[in-house]
Amino acid sequence: MIRNSEKYYTSFFKKYEGKITTEKTQQIKKEYRKIETDSGNTLSNKQKKQAFESFYHIYLYETDSGSGYITDTRGWETILCHDGINYFMVIVVILLGIISFSTEYENDMEIMIISSCGRNRVTICKLLIGIIGGVITSLLFQMISVIYLSASVGLKNGSYPLNTIEFFENSKYTISLIQALLIKVGLNVLGNIMLVCVVMFFDVLIKKREISIVLSLLYVILPVMIFSKSSAMYRIPCAAALLSGSGFFWPDMYSNDIIDNNLTRIKTFEALDKKYFAGILLVSCFVIVILLLIIFLKFSHYHLKKRFLTGIIICLILTGCSKNSAGGDVVIDGTLNGQISLSKDEYVYYIDQNEDVVYRKDNSNNTVAVTRNVFPLSGRITNIYLSEDKCYYLLENDRNVGISVYSVDLNSFKNELVYSSGGDNTEDFYGLADKESSDASEILENIATVKWFFVTDKYVYYQKESVIYKCPITGRKQYVIDENVSDGEIRYSNGILYYKDAYGEQENYAD
Repeated sequence: MIRNSEKYYTSFFKKYEGKITTEKTQQIKKEYRKIETDSGNTLSNKQKKQAFESFYHIYLYETDSGSGYITDTRGWETILCHDGINYFMVIVVILLGIISFSTEYENDMEIMIISSCGRNRVTICKLLIGIIGGVITSLLFQMISVIYLSASVGLKNGSYPLNTIEFFENSKYTISLIQALLIKVGLNVLGNIMLVCVVMFFDVLIKKREISIVLSLLYVILPVMIFSKSSAMYRIPCAAALLSGSGFFWPDMYSNDIIDNNLTRIKTFEALDKKYFAGILLVSCFVIVILLLIIFLKFSHYHLKKRFLTGIIICLILTGCSKNSAGGDVVIDGTLNGQISLSKDEYVYYIDQNEDVVYRKDNSNNTVAVTRNVFPLSGRITNIYLSEDKCYYLLENDRNVGISVYSVDLNSFKNELVYSSGGDNTEDFYGLADKESSDASEILENIATVKWFFVTDKYVYYQKESVIYKCPITGRKQYVIDENVSDGEIRYSNGILYYKDAYGEQENYAD
């Protein structure tokens, strides 16, 4: 009806818009008597009469129980009085969340970044991209909606109270129309953030793009289907309620039904209390944080257990319950020229000196690469050492007397730098290559490889030529323990290193 006579409908609002005064009331009543006495039967008269009837209904509401302001509220009603969800926006957000992690899983690339620092940063960047994408998508779609409504029916007088709309006559919220709009925009943004987190959670957990998309759609659609036109959907922390948004500040709604031949008033929608509304928002934020934490731990292979165990160990050390911080007993055959192949459980770990890669082989000759470096190594792998859950490998550079030690987690294959004693730069101040030493002893020392090494909680021990070195993990220094040792058995127990000197005499060194 309004669409058929919109010209007359909008003209009445332009003429009488604003606060209802005594003068304006007299003008409206005069207009009412004029239209009622008009006996013309033309189409324009009928349209004008229908338009005034709709306008006069709004005038009576604002005078009796409304805000006392007259304005065209069609645009505000479209935004605030409907609980529909923009499913096109939902699909865009789901696709944004899916592409954040599915590329690695679909192409088996999730193991490419094995540095803990790099992997953690990549995971954080992916999470931020997903969240920012969800926020931008939400704001973009709502901006388009607001621009369209402003251009078509108008969104004027946003400072008027919420109960200017007859739908909110009994609303508990004493806010303005623009404040209600901003609240809905914020809820929609929060809903998109929750949705993109749920999508990424499904993607990281299931690792199948199509299944994750279907589950994400069901996560949005099912609450709407189950709790349609009910306040129950707004009482649980779900993305569907936040994406709808309007129902959070809706008033109580009733319908009349005949029960046992009696007309009964039934409450169809129960308004949410302000405290309950705030609680739902806090719980929703908490759910988002939990989802982000799970995604981060799952994709980055960040182990909380190790952090907890480290904290327990530190507490034991501080309370004097531990005698030393060194690792377990270590026994090494010093007669071997390098730890090239070692056995642990049912596996054999060995260095492929042609490929410069450490492999793990089981009893069935199934081979898996332990070191998975994306970029070329700064030296060659000459030794390996196995602890309970890690494989350590030692790099040497022919042009540098320093060494580098890395660890690989045998479960997640996460690669970490443990110790480095020298710089990779071989240029001088002017960018020219350093001249090679002409000293024969220094040349031989550089060519010689490490015979053995092992890692404790605090130190890296290794032997090069007849010298045993101790290197603190927390720094780049190294200390000489003994310069003349034989190639006998090396044993480390309870923080004490046992070895034989050049004369075959048993020696020991304590941390």
